Amino acid sequence: MQANKILAVLAVIFLAMVLAYGVNLAFTPKPVFLQGQIEAREYNISSKVPGRIEQVMVRKGDKVAVTAQNEFMSIQVDGIALANARLGETTQIKNSQSKKIFGATVTGKNQLSITLSATN
Repeated sequence: MQANKILAVLAVIFLAMVLAYGVNLAFTPKPVFLQGQIEAREYNISSKVPGRIEQVMVRKGDKVAVTAQNEFMSIQVDGIALANARLGETTQIKNSQSKKIFGATVTGKNQLSITLSATN
């Protein structure tokens, strides 16, 4: 008789737990998935990886000094930067006199360099 009472109490507790779980499922909000297109006038963009922007050493339109050198000689010419560039980047430069366009590597503020290969 004692076993029947314990079994009845356990059955009531089990039924109460099943009922509580069902109520919880019924009243938990379901996620809403939307798909489509929107129009916006403003966009907020952020990076998933934090980082810093390096200093821009050459800005588009700046007057720059370009040094072309090898182990035997060094030549310096003036030019105009055609794009922004950071230290160590290669950018396009327009020679102030000949108007020819060439690439050079940024070595400092408005300073660029070209390494010439020596031929025998």
